[in-house]
Amino acid sequence: EYAAEWAKEHRNYNRDRSRDLRGSKEYSRKCVVCGKAFTTYRPSKFTCCNECKQSRLLERRIPKEQIVDADITVKALFKRDGGICYLCGKPCDFDDIDKTKNAIGRNYPSIEHMIPVVRGGLHSWENVKLAHVGCNASKGAKVI
Repeated sequence: EYAAEWAKEHRNYNRDRSRDLRGSKEYSRKCVVCGKAFTTYRPSKFTCCNECKQSRLLERRIPKEQIVDADITVKALFKRDGGICYLCGKPCDFDDIDKTKNAIGRNYPSIEHMIPVVRGGLHSWENVKLAHVGCNASKGAKVI
């Protein structure tokens, strides 16, 4: 009982502290991916939405010589694969976003490389499938 009470107080303390640390300065920026104007309280945020954030991370993660098809997007892959995760067979959900934490959930769709890029796989339509973020993270750099 004491442990549960302590955990509850500790959780509230951390939540209040993170709000205080955020600051109140507002930054007006242009998204580095799509060019759309947006405002943020985070000085390190350079993208307007989660889709642009994923796109930017993908660009920074994959060497240019391994990109065969640069037009691959999560939305295009979602349409091609019918919204079904190829690893678990369940539907992906673009609405699985926690707006309070500004984070995507485990059921959010992502680009899964069947042969991982770190193992020499190419970023091409033949090597990508749709997968949940959680399933993709669980698979890691394994080849199935």
